[in-house]
Amino acid sequence: MHWGYGNMHFNGSGEKWFVTHVLVSTKPKTIIDVGANIGEYSKLLIDKTEAKVFAIEPNPHSFSKLSELPERVTKVPYAISNQSGEAKLHFRSNCDEQASLDPMRSTSNSVTVKVKTLVDIVNEYSIGEIDFVKIDTEGF
Repeated sequence: MHWGYGNMHFNGSGEKWFVTHVLVSTKPKTIIDVGANIGEYSKLLIDKTEAKVFAIEPNPHSFSKLSELPERVTKVPYAISNQSGEAKLHFRSNCDEQASLDPMRSTSNSVTVKVKTLVDIVNEYSIGEIDFVKIDTEGF
């Protein structure tokens, strides 16, 4: 099993093991999934926990796939950064799992997306206590 940063395979990254063997026992009520992409991790969270999930994804192509998730998942169409505004999201293909705001990424496509701080998101969506935050923003 190859766990950790840089592992591009959801099944081998240790994420499922962590959710199933660690997170479930904490009985989280609110989880934030930053960099939700098409919702694989969010699906795992709603399958294994009773938590309300906030799936944050700026890529419009990936975000459109999040509509397939149940209402217990709040879909949030922003990128997260240290300041609000707009930024270029760089990606190779429409639902690229490695899309990033990092301008040094060598990708062939980019799109301007809205950017907010996590505090702005918490306030906008009236999120109270947060039990767990997963962040997958490709190094940004």
